[in-house]
Amino acid sequence: MKDQYFGDVNDYVKYGLLRALSAESALRVGVVWMRTPDDDRPDGSRTSYLRDPAWREHDPELYEKLARLAMPNTPRGLELFRRWELVPGAIDFDATLSDLEHGRAEWMASAREALRECPLVFFDPDNGFEVESVALGKRGSNKYLYWHEARAAWDAGHSLLVYQHFPRVTREAYVNQLVGETSRRLPGSRVTPIQTPHVLFLLAAQHDHAEALTRASRLAAERWSGRVTVGAPAQPDDRAKVLVEVCDAFAEGRADKAAVHLARRYPFAPAARAKRSGSRLDALRTWLDDGFVDRYDGARLVYPGVLRLLSAEWPKVFPFQRNWKTDATHPAYWQLYPAIDHVQPLARGGADTRENRVTTSMLHHAAKANWTLEELGWRLRVSGSLADWDGLTGWFRDVLAAKPELARHAPVAAWARLLERALVTRRAETNGP
Repeated sequence: MKDQYFGDVNDYVKYGLLRALSAESALRVGVVWMRTPDDDRPDGSRTSYLRDPAWREHDPELYEKLARLAMPNTPRGLELFRRWELVPGAIDFDATLSDLEHGRAEWMASAREALRECPLVFFDPDNGFEVESVALGKRGSNKYLYWHEARAAWDAGHSLLVYQHFPRVTREAYVNQLVGETSRRLPGSRVTPIQTPHVLFLLAAQHDHAEALTRASRLAAERWSGRVTVGAPAQPDDRAKVLVEVCDAFAEGRADKAAVHLARRYPFAPAARAKRSGSRLDALRTWLDDGFVDRYDGARLVYPGVLRLLSAEWPKVFPFQRNWKTDATHPAYWQLYPAIDHVQPLARGGADTRENRVTTSMLHHAAKANWTLEELGWRLRVSGSLADWDGLTGWFRDVLAAKPELARHAPVAAWARLLERALVTRRAETNGP
């Protein structure tokens, strides 16, 4: 958790969930923020929901408190969690957590001591549970909760709620895998996945708390209908079955129960759409990082400057139409021209960040539109290497050096300038100051 995240749409849903779980279960909540320093990334900027009255209905009291952030000279930060009493009766531990392994055990012990009277403990790491690529004590390890730390809190008698960022994998399979892993790591736990369009929460209930927390989580889903889903969503083969059950209930005069069942098992989750901010230079840097490989099928792509040069030289053999009409544009533009796609679509709550941007072809970009990978049955492929394939950028630079007159074509010259800027920036980042 960072101060810069405070009050964004994810925060609003998170506090609403904590409020509902605490109020409906009568269990006092303890919060371990796992606080890390702010950075210069745009994460935490989604606050447009504060101008959308539709969001207010889920928790009007909480909404009105967070709406104060729109007032002049109101700094964002975790100290407001206590000052504004966003979760009544909650206790929080907000000491900053470093990457260093030395002292981390003591930090965790201090957190458990501070929250010893709280039956339900919420861990809020930046990314979620540990991953193999980031060992304890390594750079970035303060963004993860390690399993032995969760187990220590579990063994102390706490039920746990853990924030989990969605990696770029098929969500349904990932949720099922993580629920199973949590059940195995925390013996005797009743594990419930709670999903929003952006993130996952894992609720692991102690036996004595299970009934109350199960009831509370379902009530929270009803209060946040369309924004929060409790339990795994319907699998592909179950979706028609869900609608059959909904239609049967409706025909039997149980419309309210039908609506609740539909929202729970086959939810619609509107999202606050992030603004697209990347420039053409940002796009090129992503293409270079991905080695001009289509991340959705592994095919090689070609630098746009090369395609425009060929069209300029042979307009009848390799035509290009500025509106991309398929009957007047060579198919290579759709098949080989790189584009930027957001793995989690912006319209579905995805962020316009480098982590969410990948290289793909114009054809795949158009086909994917606002669908997720799991909905299309696609998977994300690994990045390529410029040493293996550079998108013909080397050829492009060489041919322009040998035949500078080719730069008389304005699009060719523009792509040449952009490539040089990107390569200069890339060298500077690689070599450092």
